[in-house]
Order: sequence, then structure tokens, then C-alpha cells
Amino acid sequence: MRTTSCAYDVYVVCSCQASRTLYHAGTSLSLWRRLCARLAERAPLPAMPRGTPTSSTARTEQDTHALVRGLEHVVLFAERLARRWGTRGAQPRRVLRIRAHVNRITSLKLVVGETRAVGPSAPPRTEYWLVTGSVDGYVRVWDVNKAMADAELDVTHDFLDEHDDVHNALSTDDEDDDASSRRRMSTDGSVSDDPASEIRRHARACLVAEVDTGGDVTSLDAQLHPATRTLRIAVGSYYSAAACLLYDLRLRTRPFVLDLCASLDPPQWSGTQCVSLLDDTVGTLRTAHAAIGTYLGSIQILDARSGLRTILERAERGSIAAIKLFPAHVLSVTRTGQLEVYALPPAGTTAHLIPMASLALAQRALLSVAISEPDPRVAGVMPPHEGTGDDGAYRAPLSIIAVDQGGLSHFVMAPVAAPFPYTLPTLAARITMPQERLIGASVGASGRRAVLLSSLGGVLPKCAVRSYCVSRADDERLVPLRPTPDTDLPAAQGEAPEWPLRSPTLAARPVRLEEPRRPRIGRVDSFSSSTSTSSAAPSPSSRFDMLTEAVVDEAHGVLCLASVRGAVWISDYGTSV
Repeated sequence: MRTTSCAYDVYVVCSCQASRTLYHAGTSLSLWRRLCARLAERAPLPAMPRGTPTSSTARTEQDTHALVRGLEHVVLFAERLARRWGTRGAQPRRVLRIRAHVNRITSLKLVVGETRAVGPSAPPRTEYWLVTGSVDGYVRVWDVNKAMADAELDVTHDFLDEHDDVHNALSTDDEDDDASSRRRMSTDGSVSDDPASEIRRHARACLVAEVDTGGDVTSLDAQLHPATRTLRIAVGSYYSAAACLLYDLRLRTRPFVLDLCASLDPPQWSGTQCVSLLDDTVGTLRTAHAAIGTYLGSIQILDARSGLRTILERAERGSIAAIKLFPAHVLSVTRTGQLEVYALPPAGTTAHLIPMASLALAQRALLSVAISEPDPRVAGVMPPHEGTGDDGAYRAPLSIIAVDQGGLSHFVMAPVAAPFPYTLPTLAARITMPQERLIGASVGASGRRAVLLSSLGGVLPKCAVRSYCVSRADDERLVPLRPTPDTDLPAAQGEAPEWPLRSPTLAARPVRLEEPRRPRIGRVDSFSSSTSTSSAAPSPSSRFDMLTEAVVDEAHGVLCLASVRGAVWISDYGTSV
């Protein structure tokens, strides 16, 4: 009896000691910080709620405990999201469908706002605004959080298990709804399949503001000014006399109105292909606010305050596929795959400049180009180093995702202390996909994760969506997902590396980097800057709803997809985990 009692006492003592050890480990600030640092090497981490103390501001035990709880949430969230992002055929926790436009959606922009604590037991909530643009000329701003709270927009139950059923669920009538042929009830109890009626119904649910630009929308960019709670939107048009329009949406003022604050009216038609905003709260304060890349090859800079227009005439008259504006430089990628960096000329002038640096990214015409936005304040991610969240001292690498008819290429530009703050690109990955018709890609703000859209063909044709992560093994970098009920799961594709590229630092003075002469490629242009197709390829049929655009919040697992018939799907892979 005494032996049994002694064994029990030893068990209790050991259990208590183990419990105390586990408790101290679970509440160790250094432990959770090390876990965060290890996870940040693979993918960005979501930002902690506003007001969460940092290590330098944690003055009391209560502050330290709050910081530990925040880091614990970040670690658990990131681990679960990474598993879902890397699982073949992973379906979202929730998927919402919004009828945003009557016609093809050409541009999407997901603006990430502040992360706020909801309650002691509820997960933090991040603000989202989705900006959509279409060939119908309308620009609309949607409140994603309100959409997620609306049960009518939730179509998660529409996921079907049988492959044949998925095909049967696609619409075969030009006048039917674009997601399925199923008739939906309106808010007043009546039944309607009219697209305009559906837009009005969904607008009542989560539309913030809209504006008719008076022309087609080919591209847009948007940035949130946290201090003033103002959303600035730049809209580019291919046909309109105004190559670029700047709007301000003041989120603190009701009613919400998109106010026109500036317009870029070139002396002759230029055909806007892409736009880029420079937020004057990011980087060095300058007068240049918006840049556009044109069909004719010129780059134009708009000063939103004075209205001055600066024109940069390039020697090569090729169409610009993507552009990114910096405080003193502008980076462009042409449809023929040429990357060029220019120093900004004086405001209000027309300059003929040679690029500071030039590099061929591809040997064939590009279908789509996406450039990351690595600033933590814009991306909604947790800074990788303490003390970099407010002053912006940390600069992450810049990623470029280029899609051609043969596959996807991921280039990385490392930050350096030079007149231009990045090196020339190095090739991080090349994935060939010869069996599918590629549509386009979108990259996350940090460049660690991206999504690729493609058409699998067939009758009726189906679209596929793949998640991309550079930190995964070579043969696992592209993983098929099923973010909407109408997408299919293709066979896995391998990766084929291509030619190595060096990464020299850009020189302080303008120099032309010598590149081997390439045979001239026929120009490929599209009305969309982020997702485009070859001019030789047949246009998609109106009898099905093909995906056209995508944006992704890589830290929170929110994926937005747009279609040729004006629908938007918001797939939630992480916020409900």
C-alpha cells in the first residue's frame, strides 16, 4: 500500500512539474518570437491587431502577456494557412459571389486596411476593400467584411463533388447567370436572373461607392492613407480621352463619394495599359503621384497637386505591360519581356532617355506581369524585424511574376543602397505548362505567394487556379486549388529551370546594360494590364464564365477572382481557420 502511495506521489509531482514547464514554454516571449522568425522565412505573417504592444513597448507583465497572445495567434494562423495553401484541391472555408459588373472585369485591387481586435476570444479582423473595374466604364468599391457577413452572398454550399455535376452546373445560356443556371431569390422575395437586378441587390449588401468613368477601364491601382482614412484610386483607360483619372474616397465622410481630384489628358491618344500610384506617405515625399504605361510605349507621370504631366519617351515603341513608380525612378516591363529602369525627368517636361538598366525577362511575348508591393504598411503583414512597422526602414525584396504562353517565371530584385533601391532581377523559378492556355497571375504583396489562372479547354472549357509558393520544393511550387465551385483540378505540372541571370547592382549614373540581340517579336496587347491574352488566340465564348483577373492577400489567405461576365468570387482560405 505504501509503494502504491509513493508511486502516486511521484506521478503527481512529475505531472505538476511538466505542467509548469509547458506553461512557461507556452508563455515564453522568446519562444514565440523564434517561431515567428522561422515561419517568416517561408511566407509573410499577418499583422497583429492595432495597439498590440511590441517587445520595446511592453512595460508591464500584462503588456508582455498581450504580446504573447498576439504572437501565438500569428503562429497558429500561419501554420494552418500554409497547410491549406499547399494542399491539392483545397477548398476555401467560405466563398462569396458578387455580381459586380454587367461586362468583363478587367481590373481588381484588394486594399488591406488595419487589423483590429474584435474580442478576447474572437480572432482579429482585418479591413478589406475590393476595387473593381470593367469595360462597362464603372469603377466600384466593395466592403469585403460586409460581404463576408451577408449570408445571401455565401455560395460555399454550391461546391459539387462529381466532375460531371460540375460541368452541368456551368451556364449554357447567354442570358443566364454567370455562375450557374440556378435561379436566385431577390431580397424582396421575387425571382430574377437579370444581371442589372443582381448587381443592385449585391450593391445594397456591400457596395461602398461607384463612379462611371465615361470610358472603358483597362487598369487601376489603389492605396489607403491610414491617417486620413482616404482611399486613392487611379483608373486607366484605353479608349477614353483621359488616359488616367485619380479619385479620392473619404471613408470618414458620409455619403461615400468617389471625388475626381486629377486627370491626365494627353495631347494625343496613347492607350493606357497599366497604372501605378506612389503614396506620398511611403518613401520620400515627391510631387509625382501616378504613372501610366501606354500602348504606344511612352511613360507618363501625373502630378496630382499641380496637374503637371511629365512624358518619358522610350526608344522602343512597344506596349507597356506593367509599371511601378518609385520616389525617383520608374520601372516598366514591356509586352515583349524587356525590363527597364528610368530616372524620373523634371516635372512637366518631355524627355528622351535611355534606361539606367535593361534586362530581358523572357524570350517570347508576355501574357501577364504582376509586381509585388513589399511595404509592410501597405501589405497588412507583420514586419519581420522589430521597429520597422512605423518608419519603413525595412525593405523586402521586390518580386515580378511574368506569364508567357509557355509558363510562369518568378524574378526577385534584392534591396540595395543605391540610387535605385533594388538590383536587377534574378530568376527564382521557371515553371513550364505546355498543355494549358495560361490566362494570368497575381502576386502577393511580399512576393512569396501568388496565384496562376489557366484554361483547361474542353467543351465547355474549364478554368483552373493554382497556388504558388517559392519556398516549397521545386515540384510542389504550383498546387491546384478549388477556390470556386466552377473551377477544376488539373494534373500536376513539373518545373523546368531556364537560363541563369546575374544580379548586378544598378549604377549611380545611367548606363545601358548590354544584352544579346533577340529576334523581334510581334506585339501582343490587351485591354487588361494584369491579365491578358495573345491577340492571335480566340476570344472566350460568351456561353461560359471564364476567369479574367485575380488578387490575393497572401498573409490572410483571401483570394479574389473575377470573370468575363462580371462576377467576383471572394474565397476565404484563412480568416475563418
